[in-house]
This record gives sequence, structure tokens and C-alpha cells, in this order.
Amino acid sequence: MRLRLHPEEYVVARNESGSVRPKDNEGLFASIIGPDGNTVVCRYGLEPIQADLERGWRAMQIDESLGFGEIGVIASIVGPLAAAGVAVFVISTFSLDWILIKEGAVGLAIEVLKTTGHEVRT
Repeated sequence: MRLRLHPEEYVVARNESGSVRPKDNEGLFASIIGPDGNTVVCRYGLEPIQADLERGWRAMQIDESLGFGEIGVIASIVGPLAAAGVAVFVISTFSLDWILIKEGAVGLAIEVLKTTGHEVRT
């Protein structure tokens, strides 16, 4: 599987103020509304004002569109990362999948993914 690591820092933020929209259209932006509140994933600096946030994430994009019937693709990526002790946060859109990895674990993640047959572009 081909993956592309984006250089920007991302945040995972709790947004108590409700609906938000990205300030620009570059990079990953996700707003997830659930019974426990609204979570926003975006580039650092674009997060909602007064948001409780977790900084230091890097976004790795699966660099090809996957069909909904494809089985085990995410598992082939996150399984080896979990075995190596790398925590991830996964987001899927209609056409792309994203794996967020903490900045301090990026080097190990790239090494693990390459060892398990994945191609990682930085």
C-alpha cells in the first residue's frame, strides 16, 4: 500500500461551540458529531477558539482510493503499528483513509510500515 506523510502538525480538538468550517481547504479537516460532543481534526492553528485539544499529530494518507468492499487494508497498516506500540487515530472519508500518528512516533511508524511491505512517501 502506498502512503503519504503530510508535513503539517494536526490537532484533535473537542469543540463545544457546535458546527465549524475550515478556514481554508488545504489538508485534512474532519468534524465528527456524536452523542458525547463535537470532535474536530484539523491543521494546528485552524482549530476552533477555546477548544480542548491534543496537539502533535501527523497525518498519513493512504495514497489510493479504496472501495468500500476492500477488507483488511486498515488492519494491514494499524496492526503492525499497534504491535510496535505506535498509537493511531484513523479517519475515513468517502474516498480516502487517513492514519494520524503522534509526531514522536513518526520515525518508528515509517520503519515499521516499510518493513511490512508498505511504501511511505514523505
